Amino acid sequence: ANPPSSVTVKYTKSGSSITIDPADYSVEFVDSKSVEGTPVEAGAYKAKVTLSDIYGNQSDTTASAVYTITPGEIADLEIEMSGWIYGDTAVAPQITGSDAGLVDQDNTEYEYKKQTDYDYKYSPATPTNAGDYTVRVKEVVWTGSNSNYTINDIAPVDFTISKAQLQITANDKSKVYG
Repeated sequence: ANPPSSVTVKYTKSGSSITIDPADYSVEFVDSKSVEGTPVEAGAYKAKVTLSDIYGNQSDTTASAVYTITPGEIADLEIEMSGWIYGDTAVAPQITGSDAGLVDQDNTEYEYKKQTDYDYKYSPATPTNAGDYTVRVKEVVWTGSNSNYTINDIAPVDFTISKAQLQITANDKSKVYG
């Protein structure tokens, strides 16, 4: 975020404009959000700029402006998901990528469907039967404030629950003929 000292203030008089030295004005954020000092969270803030009497013949001048901090964009997140064998403990999907540390892995919500089903069939229930499935992110939960970031779509990922091997064991028996 740009600190208020980087705000450019121009004074226009009789058609000519000059850029004012930051030492000659003050910036106060007067927003409905409770902000002490310089805002750091993404969002729009109303700033009140007060220009001191720099020429000695005018009163202080006050103007309002909008100060905006744009959310950072995260574009490289992916779902990592491996399959498992029917009857084993389900594998939890994980978000990976250079900004994955911003994601609360334990509370991010996912949805599942059979690979051949339409998208309206997505469900939060983790599948348990053998088959081919797709997982997608329903909602990313951030470790901090989610208003500071926007994310591009995270592509769904396919995985398989493999069939378990069926083992048949016969007990040895004997019988006398006759």
